[in-house]
Amino acid sequence: MKWLRGLVEWRAREAAQDKDEADAAAQAEIERIQANAAAELEAARAQASQTVADLQAAAAAELDHARAQAQQRIDAAAEACTRAQADAEHAQRQVEASAAEVSRLRAELAQLRTDSRNEQARIGEEARSDREALRAQYAEQLTQIQQSADARATALTQALEAPASRSRAAAAPAVRPGPRPCRGG
Repeated sequence: MKWLRGLVEWRAREAAQDKDEADAAAQAEIERIQANAAAELEAARAQASQTVADLQAAAAAELDHARAQAQQRIDAAAEACTRAQADAEHAQRQVEASAAEVSRLRAELAQLRTDSRNEQARIGEEARSDREALRAQYAEQLTQIQQSADARATALTQALEAPASRSRAAAAPAVRPGPRPCRGG
């Protein structure tokens, strides 16, 4: 039995040694797995940290881009507003100038109408005055022509009657002449 005992002890030692080796191998495997896990975890952390940094950089870039675009839109809107305000002020000045021009033209038209009426009245008055002057001149000329014609008729009548009256006066003793008839009247 010694032998058996020796065999059992030997096998127990061997089993213990196998168990120690297995424990050491298992411990080494655990340490290797832990080291691998720690390395993978560190790599994952580094990767996650890099991803977060990349995402933050991308978000910051997008935010900066969005801010720049928004600022451009704000600047464009402000410029458009300034232009629109300048255009509105220019249009207002043109409307005011046009209104002033319309008022000036209306006043000028009213003055022209007044001047035209005054001129027509003056021309009408001059025409009436000229007509009256011409009528008076014509009447005076007619009177002068009539007087001249009467004077000629009288002179002719006297010239014609003078020889006849001399011969009658010589033939008739004293006859009184009567009133003479009016001729041409």
